[in-house]
Amino acid sequence: MNSSNRVSTLTLIAASLATTIAISSPALAEDDFPAIADQRGTHVLDRERPEFDAVGIRAGSFMLYPELELGVTYDDNVFGTQNNTDSDIYYGVSPSVSIESDFGRHELNFNGYTDSRFYSSDTSEDRFDWGVAADGIVDVSQFTQIQANVG
Repeated sequence: MNSSNRVSTLTLIAASLATTIAISSPALAEDDFPAIADQRGTHVLDRERPEFDAVGIRAGSFMLYPELELGVTYDDNVFGTQNNTDSDIYYGVSPSVSIESDFGRHELNFNGYTDSRFYSSDTSEDRFDWGVAADGIVDVSQFTQIQANVG
């Protein structure tokens, strides 16, 4: 076998292998990664990521999901004035909790949060905000629900 025949044979084998891989790739992608195939057309930030979901704390038929956000922010115009601006650093503390029912039927959820800012110098601008909410669903029948929410 001369060198030109050897090159032709290797080229034919490489082309056959590439064609086989190209034809089978879509099938492999869907079989090996069904979750990705099911989420096509969904924005990456909206996709489900169960490996990153909060574990929660079980309390009877409810799951508790506590959260705490802490931060430090530099504000170069605390009072929002055009002239004579005053700068300061404030510390943010924002705890919250979500309580979700784990009933086989019906649903009951509660949420609560606080949002606090504590300024280093301009303590007159410190603030404390809070909120609570509740919602629920009563399944009257297979096709009928009563929904309510407060907050």
